[in-house]
Amino acid sequence: SDKLEGCKVLEVGCGAGLPGVFAFASGASVHFNDYNKEVLEEVTIPNVLLNVQDNPKDLDESKDKEPDDLMEKCKNTSSFPETRYFAGDWEHLNTLLTQDKNVNRYDLILTSETIYNPDNHQKLIQLLKDQLKGSGSGVALIAAKTYYFGVGGSIQDFQRKLEANGFEVETVFKCESGVKREILAAKLK
Repeated sequence: SDKLEGCKVLEVGCGAGLPGVFAFASGASVHFNDYNKEVLEEVTIPNVLLNVQDNPKDLDESKDKEPDDLMEKCKNTSSFPETRYFAGDWEHLNTLLTQDKNVNRYDLILTSETIYNPDNHQKLIQLLKDQLKGSGSGVALIAAKTYYFGVGGSIQDFQRKLEANGFEVETVFKCESGVKREILAAKLK
């Protein structure tokens, strides 16, 4: 976790945002993205506040606040690095991040269970290409089921697409019991 201190992290398709929360608690600046604004307001931001409190009083005060108040409080937490929240699809996110002159490329991009629909693979790959630090200094960790039944997505198919788009990819974790899952590490060559 100390390796994350000072890093810039993007969690894509964050949902509850637990990997991003861990990175944030470890000293990284974290930007969270989910397609649904409601997920960010009702799940992600409360998780950040509940898991990265430096003052128990703040936790009690946050229970009665509206989502907009929680988002503002989280943005203004001075004892931790920056957090930002982006709602929308990956193409929209990529456009926003590319246009924002205050956003530098990311040291680490995290995503889990986002490759189940092959129709969206290219949007995600383009986001990774445009937003990850280059020359092997940035890494994307992609966690997914080995195969998504009924929708056609697979981690091997996504890996081939990453490699065809200039990424060096290795499998860094495999779970063979139960539902088979893998984590890929992808770096720009």
